[in-house]
Amino acid sequence: MSKRKQSKPRIVYCQICGNKFETTHSQARYCPQKCRRLGERKSWNKYNSKNKDKRKIYWDKYYKKNSETIIKKTRKYQATEAGKKAISISTKRMREKYPEKYSARMEALKAIRKGTLVKKPCEVCGEIKVEGHHEDYNKPLDVMWLCKKHHVAREKLISK
Repeated sequence: MSKRKQSKPRIVYCQICGNKFETTHSQARYCPQKCRRLGERKSWNKYNSKNKDKRKIYWDKYYKKNSETIIKKTRKYQATEAGKKAISISTKRMREKYPEKYSARMEALKAIRKGTLVKKPCEVCGEIKVEGHHEDYNKPLDVMWLCKKHHVAREKLISK
């Protein structure tokens, strides 16, 4: 086996910060100390935005094929201290970002516990296992009862 010939070091200017740096890599564009990760992220973001549909198809297939493994790993992680902390942080962020959603959910939950709001079967298919959907968060007790499948479909319809 022959060894690859080492390229001569050359001076390159970073495409992000403009600083000079020395490299032997033929395609180096970012200084290794601070800009490399940022440059890689920029490159991935550009790729992802150009190939959204392809990536969605790929990840949908991947998830269908590996959903059981993914769910097991997720549950295992969520049971750890780090997982619990991540859930706590995420929940707190959502509460802060969408206070009207949070208060509507809490009002509905209190009403269910009191018995003034009663869960009904899915309004579309009649499924018993349902989730509450608020069309207007200012009306917390005006809830549509939908199964997971139809709730997701409703949210997609609204977000378009």
